[in-house]
Amino acid sequence: MTIQRYSTPDIRILVDPSVVQDIWLTISESDRDELITKTMEDMTVEDNGFTLTLTSEDTAKLPKGIYDTCLIQARVLFVDGSEVNSDIIQKDVGEVLKEGFMV
Repeated sequence: MTIQRYSTPDIRILVDPSVVQDIWLTISESDRDELITKTMEDMTVEDNGFTLTLTSEDTAKLPKGIYDTCLIQARVLFVDGSEVNSDIIQKDVGEVLKEGFMV
């Protein structure tokens, strides 16, 4: 799966919502420069976790180019004060032929 600039992809985090105090989901460039960070406030709660729908404005910040990648990591703060970090996931950033927002 690629994440394309100007698209609106969903990212799912599977964790029991009843034990979560907060979540950070961060997307960075491959050199680890932070591009996007969203919190639990930005996510939809579901029975088995959370869904974050990125906006076109969010994905417009992704690197531009055929060989570019981005890194994604979730950090979860539980109600008991413990924290867990996901593995860092590397995703290709797909190209678009026409830059800009569709309105």
